[in-house]
Amino acid sequence: MQATRHWNNNLLIEPDFGGAKGGCYVIAMNIQSIPATIVRTGLYEDRLVKFGENWKFQARTLILDPNVPAPTMNYIQ
Repeated sequence: MQATRHWNNNLLIEPDFGGAKGGCYVIAMNIQSIPATIVRTGLYEDRLVKFGENWKFQARTLILDPNVPAPTMNYIQ
C-alpha cells in the first residue's frame, strides 16, 4: 500500500529557448496516518522539450523546503 500522496499545485510553464521551463509546488502527505499529515514540502523545477507533437520532461529537480526530512524515495533528475 502506498504510504504517501503528492499534491502538486500552482503549475507554471513558460516558453524558453529550446523548449519550455516550468515548475510547481509539491506537498507530500502520509496517507496512512489518521488524519493524513504533511511530511515534506518543496517545489519542482522542470525542463521540457518537444518530441514530434508531444512534450516530455527532460529534467525534473526537487527542491525541498528547509527543515523537512530527507525524501525516502529517489527522484530522477
